[in-house]
Amino acid sequence: MKEFVMLDLCSGLGGASEAMVQDEDWLVVRVDSDPQGILEPDWPRYTVHECVKNLSNNFIKSYGLIGVSPVQDITLLWASPPCRDFSRGYHAPGPTALRAGESFEPDMSILEACIDLKEHWEPKFWCIENVIGAIPYFEPYLGPPTQIIGPFVLWHNLPTIAVDYSFTHFKADSDVWSTNPVRSNLRAKLPIEISTAVMKAAMSPTLEDFS
Repeated sequence: MKEFVMLDLCSGLGGASEAMVQDEDWLVVRVDSDPQGILEPDWPRYTVHECVKNLSNNFIKSYGLIGVSPVQDITLLWASPPCRDFSRGYHAPGPTALRAGESFEPDMSILEACIDLKEHWEPKFWCIENVIGAIPYFEPYLGPPTQIIGPFVLWHNLPTIAVDYSFTHFKADSDVWSTNPVRSNLRAKLPIEISTAVMKAAMSPTLEDFS
């Protein structure tokens, strides 16, 4: 049985869990839906095709055959709800509605589902990631962000996620033509440097480990 278990919710192209997938001590289960079918050629390994809103505790039992440990043994639950509704980009729904003089309220149901699953599964560590524009919408649920690393805003209970001081990342670094159907997924994909730092933080001993 693997020593560490990660559930990567709204996993997209799998950037958040890439370091764990490459580490033999980790079992990773990625969960995401793709109703429009745009990710079909690009699904990363270990992805369960399911909307997080449809999950329940039976998910853990159902995937016991691939080694998922009991609820109390989940090391890290990561969630990256789709950021489109919270983006400040020119063509994002919020700014578009503002220019048209229309009201806009982002869909919070995915975040609410991720929080419900976090509370139900009680992982040792958890992290919810999104964009700067999500802060005013997430704060009523999660409080102020725990960390901001470049364009990535993190709410978590991990030890400090220590990324090398020289690390820089801009979402434009992974930009492609606007006609690319997975453009938003590529821009949202976490770099391996952050995934590695998260993995190290989750593997660090805490006082609970010695109690």
